[in-house]
Amino acid sequence: MLAELRNKSWQEDLSGPWLVKADLEPYLTKWSNYEGFTLEKFGESEEKVPLHSLKWGKGKIKIVLWSQMHGNEATATLAIIDIIEFFHRLVIENDEELKDLSTKISIVFIPMLNPDGAQLFTRRNARLVDMNRDAIKQQSSEMRAFFALLNGLKPDWAFNLHDQRTIFSVGAERNCATLSYLAPSPDFARSKSKSRIKTMQLIAGMHQKTKSLLSGHFGKYSDEFYPRAVGDNLMAANIPCVLLEAGSFPNDPKRTRARQLIFQNLIHAFSLISDESYLRYSIAEYDAIPENEQLLRDVVFRDVNYQGQICDIALQEQQAVIAGQWHSHYILDDLGDLSHLKGIKEYKGGQVVLKAPLMLQGKVNLQYSNQTLKILIIEGRIS
Repeated sequence: MLAELRNKSWQEDLSGPWLVKADLEPYLTKWSNYEGFTLEKFGESEEKVPLHSLKWGKGKIKIVLWSQMHGNEATATLAIIDIIEFFHRLVIENDEELKDLSTKISIVFIPMLNPDGAQLFTRRNARLVDMNRDAIKQQSSEMRAFFALLNGLKPDWAFNLHDQRTIFSVGAERNCATLSYLAPSPDFARSKSKSRIKTMQLIAGMHQKTKSLLSGHFGKYSDEFYPRAVGDNLMAANIPCVLLEAGSFPNDPKRTRARQLIFQNLIHAFSLISDESYLRYSIAEYDAIPENEQLLRDVVFRDVNYQGQICDIALQEQQAVIAGQWHSHYILDDLGDLSHLKGIKEYKGGQVVLKAPLMLQGKVNLQYSNQTLKILIIEGRIS
């Protein structure tokens, strides 16, 4: 398999979580000169930033995939860059397997659908529209351009690529959901339409081929129908649409593990689609992927002495760009008996001394200490 040809395939000069159009520009310039690739502008953002697509392959089976529909979700963009550079290296090496793949499928990559939101590190676009809830009215210029591209392309498969919050766990096991799948529902009845069944089979194949890479860290989203969402509407229009969500992993703030998993899953997906071998997999294998639960918090201080009471304190990291500068800080998520939760990082016992009163969803100012460790957090930042 192509996914097994390289142990290291990602571009070390780029990493998340804040990735903007200026970071992508050098790659767009390179890609415009790559053999077998066609770079095109297909629209503009609300702030008149060009939207680009990159086509590869000449096969009849048409695939489209896009990332950073939400501007603060860049992990899959990095994986797309990795795939394009990987394919380019194989073209230079005259790789026979890649040449064969290019005769069966054609892929349109959209690496950054929301450059305005990416610049501000926000989910929404410059006019505060959540583009993943704009599939019907298409009020945003980005969604109008996107659907015009889709209507012209008439894809056979679609891949909707996102990042997910750190709260998501793999079922009740409370492992980080480092990669999550979904075959979206086409209606409120959550019908198993022909396109949705195909999507379930493809995801089952992708999961079977990659689950050993990070055992216990693959999850599945609830299939609740969202009538305004892009993936749900594509499925309703009989276009099989795979949702992939990059998640967290302990001591991996740049989501390198999720980036690698998306790379591997997409490479396998291309192969499974090209020869229709995804049809060997069953809906039952898709259903067996554990469903995500919201049982994780970034930091949990467990059984600490806080103002004379023994309790748990949970913190969540918040990330933002303010006046062009990157900021990250912890807020108080919850306090009390939090035995139902698990911390991605946990500290047990000891005591907490407040430097300022705690407020739910407010920045944390406290000192935690036990017999071996002292952590000082001021304005949400560990110092």
